[in-house]
Parts: sequence; C-alpha cells; structure tokens
Amino acid sequence: MFVQCVSNTLASVFAIHLTKQKSYFCKDTALSFILIGFTYLGGMFSSYYALNYINFPTAILAKSSKMIPVMLVGYLLFGKRWAAREYICMIIIVTGISIFMYLRGGPSDRTNSLMGLGLILLSLLMDGFTGAMQDHLLQDKKPSTHQLMFSTNVWATLILFVAMVVTNEGPEAIEFAERHSGVWWKIISFCLVSAVGQNFIFASISCFGSLSCSIITTTRKFFTILFSVIWFNHPLTFWQIFGVALVFTGLGWDIYVKYTTPDQTKGIKKNTEENVNEEKNNSVQKKLD
Repeated sequence: MFVQCVSNTLASVFAIHLTKQKSYFCKDTALSFILIGFTYLGGMFSSYYALNYINFPTAILAKSSKMIPVMLVGYLLFGKRWAAREYICMIIIVTGISIFMYLRGGPSDRTNSLMGLGLILLSLLMDGFTGAMQDHLLQDKKPSTHQLMFSTNVWATLILFVAMVVTNEGPEAIEFAERHSGVWWKIISFCLVSAVGQNFIFASISCFGSLSCSIITTTRKFFTILFSVIWFNHPLTFWQIFGVALVFTGLGWDIYVKYTTPDQTKGIKKNTEENVNEEKNNSVQKKLD
C-alpha cells in the first residue's frame, strides 16, 4: 500500500507540472484531506484484513454494495440528496452484481466470523466517508483533478510511513523483496498501472462525482468476469443470467435518464467544463507568475 501511494503521488506531481498548475494543494483543505487519507487507507486495510475471517464470496458480495454507503454517508453528513430513480437504479445494480458474483464464487471451506463481517462493514463505511468528503470538497473548494489525487495520496503516504515506523514492517518488507528479487518487477509494474488508473479514477470523481466513480469501479469487475465467462465459454446458471440482466437494466436506465433529461445533461457538461477551465486557469496563472 505504501509503494502504491508513493507512485500515485509521483504521478500526480508529474501531471501538475505537465499542466503547469500553480499549486499542489488547494487552500484550507489540509484537515479534510488528512481525514480522507485515513478513510481511504482504512477502507483498503479493513477489506484486506477481513479476508482472514470471512470467505471470498462474502467479501465480493459486500464490496459490490459500495455505492450504497456512498449515498447514505453523503446524505447523513452533508445532506446530499439523490432522485428516487437513482436509489432504485443502485439497488438494481447492486442486486444484480451480488447475484452474479456470489453464485460464481462457489463453496468455501472458510466460515464467516463476526470479526470478519465487522471489518467488511467498516471497510464499506470508510468507502462511504471517502466518497462523501471528496464530493463535498469538490463542491466547496473546487480542487483540480490532480490536486485531489495528489492531496489524497500524499497524506495517505505520510500516514503509512508513520505506521511502518511504529510497526517496524518497513525493514521486513525490504528484506522480503531482497530475498525474492523477482518481486521488484511485479511491484514496479503494479505501481505503474495503478498510477495510470488513478488518473482516470480521480478524473471520474472530479467530473461526475464519487457515486458515478463507484458505479464504474464496481461494474468494471463485473464486466471483466463476464467477458472472461464469455471468452472461455464457461456455463452460466439461470440466476447468473438473471443477475446480468439486472445489471444491464439498472445501468441502462440510469444512463438513459441522465443523458436524455436536460437538467442532468447540463449538470454533467457543466462539471466537466468547470474542471477543464480550472486546469486552463492554473496554466495561465503559472505563465503570468
């Protein structure tokens, strides 16, 4: 996690220099990004650690519901509201993904403990806090895409560095990599693709919001598995086909309404234009300075 956050930070630094933005940070956002750093890491750590206590199909089922805590926390913390149609779409999509992935998982020799279920629920709660706070910052302070990426990852890197010093896991990780030299190439490859991927993730958050980004990242896993099933000609059960139909129904309805309702289309266009204009303004200001 530490190396991943470092590579993401360096990628955002490169992007900020490339676009000639005047600052890495957005004013008066340090405390908010520290909290985002904690919840961002807390969500990842809790989901990884939970696998010691629950089986993999249960973890997949729970993480497929990521959109729900994003909506709930956004409403409870900041009073953000969505149309009834959006709640229904999310329920349809989550139900379809859950049916498809859970039934695909098959039997497991690991039972689910209360500890594991608590950790996976904590992970979902952290995901909800991260998304809601990012949305609030984008509306209130309007950081650029790469300022958002930089601030999230740089604070996460600092938090992880302190954690490694306290737990003494840093030297252990280096010793492991030295014993298994082949792992370096895998780490570098992972960091490169992670850094590139995070550019698209934060661009999605900046332009369309954390809920849309959650839909993208969750359904991406679904479509990867579905493509694999089709490509390798694996058989699908009736309930898995039903789950696929639910996902396409929910996504199709959501996309159709968003891009055929004038207010929705205008809002999406406005968000995209605001982020593009912010990048241009930063570039112009840099030249003037």
